[in-house]
Amino acid sequence: MFSLRRSYRGSLVVVLAAMSAACLVKREAARSLSVGEPARAASTEPRVQVEVLVDGRGEDASRTIGTSFVPLVNLFHLGATSLVPEQDRAIRSSANGFATQIVGSLDRDLGALLARRVPGGVFVEDLPANAPTADYVLTGTLERTAMRSQLNIFPGAVLSWLGVPFLYTDFELRFSLQLHRCGDRKTASFGKVYEYSGKRVSGAYYNSAAARALLVEGLRQTLDLASADVSAAIAALGPCAAPEPAGTAAPPA
Repeated sequence: MFSLRRSYRGSLVVVLAAMSAACLVKREAARSLSVGEPARAASTEPRVQVEVLVDGRGEDASRTIGTSFVPLVNLFHLGATSLVPEQDRAIRSSANGFATQIVGSLDRDLGALLARRVPGGVFVEDLPANAPTADYVLTGTLERTAMRSQLNIFPGAVLSWLGVPFLYTDFELRFSLQLHRCGDRKTASFGKVYEYSGKRVSGAYYNSAAARALLVEGLRQTLDLASADVSAAIAALGPCAAPEPAGTAAPPA
């Protein structure tokens, strides 16, 4: 009877510990990441309405690498590719003993991050109901995200305590932007595609947050380029001209 009670208590402790660990995972959206200094917008700068990006990544969430299904072979190589990593629990970190996980929707988060980086930018979801018409509207499409993880159990994981890497992570990001001026949604005054590709290796005691680090690096690099390009395009095009008052006649030729 004593051993049964002891076993029950032991099992209960394990279950409670697992539940506590799950509750201690900090969930955060990509828009909360530190990916560069926000723009310092002056009141005289043209107003830029930044839209939510269209999610063009397709319906496939993940793909498992074929070697993962082959016995014995999967001791040497297995892995998977997450095509919607922020919704597939693929961007996790346990650095410094604190577990975090990126959640949300990257197409929305990219719009929010762009609005912070572009001078005069306002995210469409933050616009008040009576907001004046913007000089510019920034739209875009999130075309691809791919977080690929490949694992080597033998000999990598076995010898990881010696510093041997056993987890290989790479990340791809691609999105396009179009800048529309003075209410013209049909014609883009500026358009460009931004891409990032990066890789990291992890061991038992280094780069435990490789996926998160790659996402931050990818966002920082692409947003730096995008914000600079959009700012330069707006500076060259200038603000929209104020409409003439009603009844104002054109000057004689």
